[in-house]
Amino acid sequence: PAPILLLVAVVLTLISGVAAPPSYTLTVSPSVPLGCGGTAVLTLSLANGGNNQAYTILLEVRKPNGTGQSLTSRILNTDNRGTGSTTVPYPDPSFTPLNGTVATDIAGVYGVIANQTSPTNIGTVATAQFTVSCQLTVVVSQPVSGALVERGRKATISATVSDLSGPISTAT
Repeated sequence: PAPILLLVAVVLTLISGVAAPPSYTLTVSPSVPLGCGGTAVLTLSLANGGNNQAYTILLEVRKPNGTGQSLTSRILNTDNRGTGSTTVPYPDPSFTPLNGTVATDIAGVYGVIANQTSPTNIGTVATAQFTVSCQLTVVVSQPVSGALVERGRKATISATVSDLSGPISTAT
């Protein structure tokens, strides 16, 4: 009985020393759809990591319908509690296009994938997505709706063109 109790005590000690696996959270800001050409902020947070440890993360952005794919690498450093985070905007010059462009120039849903490549390569640790809308809204302010202009007379037409991000001053 004594050797068995000793074995149970050793096994319990080993099991209780096993830490919880790292936990990742990937968020995208803003949480509402972006206008074409807008910027999404990608934030990857880590909890239950090793204390004061560096993790290499590969962030991948996939554009809608296979129209583009790009990668960037980030070092996520944890503090003495094993927590840390890293933030990167998209688009950003740090992204390398594998195909297509690094831009929010296509309407639809963009997928974001975070892969941990070191200290051990464990693959995908978190995913997220954001939406881009390229729809333009045109509001005519002059002349007023229903106004009649006689043939041969000059008329000034004023309009505002906007997307989800607000007015677009370069629209022609």
